[in-house]
Amino acid sequence: MSLNTVTAPAAVEITLDEAKSLLARAVEERGAGYTYQMLTIDEQSLCAYFDPKTKAPSCIVGQVLAYKGVTYDDLAGQEVNTYANIEALNDQGVVKVDNDTQALLEIAQSEQDAGMPWGRAVEEALATYEGRAQAYEEDGYDDPSLAYWF
Repeated sequence: MSLNTVTAPAAVEITLDEAKSLLARAVEERGAGYTYQMLTIDEQSLCAYFDPKTKAPSCIVGQVLAYKGVTYDDLAGQEVNTYANIEALNDQGVVKVDNDTQALLEIAQSEQDAGMPWGRAVEEALATYEGRAQAYEEDGYDDPSLAYWF
């Protein structure tokens, strides 16, 4: 008698260059002035990667995930579907991102969640990330990916 095994899908890798490109694509498709509206889930206002009613990508990072082939069903039943950050998705093996990519996506997410239109959120995320990386490099650190953590 053989045992049935379930193999988890491979983590979706997102590089820094891909993240930049996919964030720009999301802005282009929704419009620079698009402002994300939090979803009400279980009587709480939350940013959700995917809308649980429509299963469509919802927030800006949800758009990036969808462009890379991640679906609502890939996250369904997991807390990461509604409110975790990209670090949690990385830790759970849903995505594979380095510190640079994680920083950029989390900054964009944070700006969006603060009510900033997507075009400006991405501009701010890029400027913030690049500024931190440059400052860290100027301080003599060899690894600019640590720029997010200072």
